[in-house]
This record gives sequence, C-alpha cells and structure tokens, in this order.
Amino acid sequence: MPRLATLLCSLGAAFAAAPAAFQLPSRPPRDVTRNSAALVALDVSVRDQKTGEPIRNLKRSEFEVTVGGVRQALASATFTTQRIVVFFVDDLHLDFNNTARLRDLLRRVAAELARDGDLVAFASDGPSQIPGAMSADPAATAEAIQRVAGYGLRPKEIRSDLARGGPSEVLYRAHVALTAACEQIERRQEYRGRRKTLVFVSNGFDVGPLTAARDPITVSTRPASPDRNFSVGADFAALVAAARRTSVILHTLDAGSMIGNEGSPDPSFSQTEWERFRTARQATLAELSGATGGLTVTSAGDLEAALKQIADATADYYLVEFYPANGRVPAIDAIEVSVTRRGAIVTR
Repeated sequence: MPRLATLLCSLGAAFAAAPAAFQLPSRPPRDVTRNSAALVALDVSVRDQKTGEPIRNLKRSEFEVTVGGVRQALASATFTTQRIVVFFVDDLHLDFNNTARLRDLLRRVAAELARDGDLVAFASDGPSQIPGAMSADPAATAEAIQRVAGYGLRPKEIRSDLARGGPSEVLYRAHVALTAACEQIERRQEYRGRRKTLVFVSNGFDVGPLTAARDPITVSTRPASPDRNFSVGADFAALVAAARRTSVILHTLDAGSMIGNEGSPDPSFSQTEWERFRTARQATLAELSGATGGLTVTSAGDLEAALKQIADATADYYLVEFYPANGRVPAIDAIEVSVTRRGAIVTR
C-alpha cells in the first residue's frame, strides 16, 4: 500500500497559507493480517520491591506469562535498555495558527524523552509530509520538527460538516489519522529487542467514542471521487491490535490544551459549548492511550511529571515473547506476567 506521505506530496504547495477544507487523498480500506502462529511481544519492568532498582539478571525460566489463567509458552525474556520513540504528529487535527507553539512543544517533549542510543522517528498523517524514518541523530529530529504544521479544520467548519450529513471530511480525517498511525506501528515490527513508544500528538478527534464507531460509513472526498467504505471503529481496533502485536505503548498529548488554547477560538462558540467540544476530543485521545496501557496528557501543568513517568517506565526492561496458546492475539489487560524470584515486582 503506498505510503500516505507519497499520496499527499502533491498537496504541499497548496498549504502555504492558513488552510480551509481541502481534498484528502482516497485511501483504500486496510486489512490487518493475523498470523495464528505469530509471536506476541511485550515489555515489562522488573524492580526490587524494597529499593525500586531494576533487576537485570533474571532468566527466562523465572518468568511466567498467563492469559486468562492459561500458562503460555515463552520464547524469550531479554533485558535491554534500547528504545524506539516514534512521535506521530496528527497534523490533520492540529491548529495552523498554533504551529510555532506546537514546534516548541515538540522540541521540549523530544528533549525529555529521547536519550542517547535511542532510535527516534517523526511521522505525520497529512501535508507536513514527515515519513517516519528512524534515526539516532538529534539533527534529524530538529529537521523533522521544523517541518511540522497544523492543517486541522476550524471549529465552525467541523460543526458545519457534521451538521449537514452525507459525505464527511471530519470522519475521513479520523480514518486517515488512525490508519496512518497504525501503519507507523506496523513498520516498527521488524525492530526486535527495543522497547517501543509512540507519542500521538493531536487535538483529538471530532467523532467518538471510537470504540462505538463501528458502523461502516460511506465517504467520498471532495470534489467527487470514488466512494470508500470504512469504519472508524474498525480502524481504531486495527491500531490497538497492531500495538499489542508489536508491544508498542501509545501515549497521547492534547496539543491544543498544552499550548494555551483553553478559551473558545471561535466567537460562534460559547465557552460552555467549547468546553464540551474539547472534552469530547480529549475522550478520544484517552481511548487511544488507555487501550495500550499508555498515558493521556491534557494539561501543561501535568506535562513534566508525565514525561518523567514515561521516560522512567521505558528506561530498563525485559522484552518477553510468547506464543499464544489459542493462536489469537490477546487483549493487553488479559495478559499477566510474573516472576518467581522473591522480592521482585513486575510493572508494565
């Protein structure tokens, strides 16, 4: 399937000014391959119960993995400090007018989370055209951040789009964002032996809850083009399944709230209406992170503590791999990992 950045390359020149509604590329529905013999990988931290220090010398025989009470066949359990950090910039749901502050936020977040030896990637789902290439070079990170810009719809455009019925650009943008993020996660499957984190930077979606959006929706891009059938709920489920298969923890950052956009940006919205609008968006971000065991950060005041928590949790860990006894990828909250060594505690 062609990469989204390639599909959007012809749009770059069209967004030199603040964007209005625009034609998104047609994108066929994607299927997530499920291999019954697939290896499931997850990462866990094991620390001393008294000191809180990481335990680095556990053997595979000291780990036990169960799903629904059924013990699983372990393939490996390896201690490592190597990490992959992917910053997914959902520019289809970010504000153009806040681009400068958005870049400052990304510089701060990258400086806190990316460490020496990490492989870092920046990727986008829209006209910023950031492909998600892996690099350990800080200069590559700086260059990628400089390309970031917001291309989201204005609040009144969103309200108008949802009110008129029929083909919806709002729903299609959610579809593009979820499938592009899923693609970025799947691209990291080949990187074994590294803990993987994806930081999803967005204002949130204007459709939800994602878990309930399961009815197929027929959407045509504008101007007229062949219709594409898709389900936002199925897109969400595919992203979560991919994260579980590849042991990616997804954390979400509400960029709009963190760069000071608390008040209504549109005079046609009352403050009460805007709060409902913003809260609904944040709920979609919480769905994304919660389904993979990640954090949702919705306030600038919480950012420093959240970044420290993310960095500490990913610093020292074991990569545990097992074959599901029933051949199906289990839900993350159905997997239990324990160790037999006394005084050791396991955290995810």
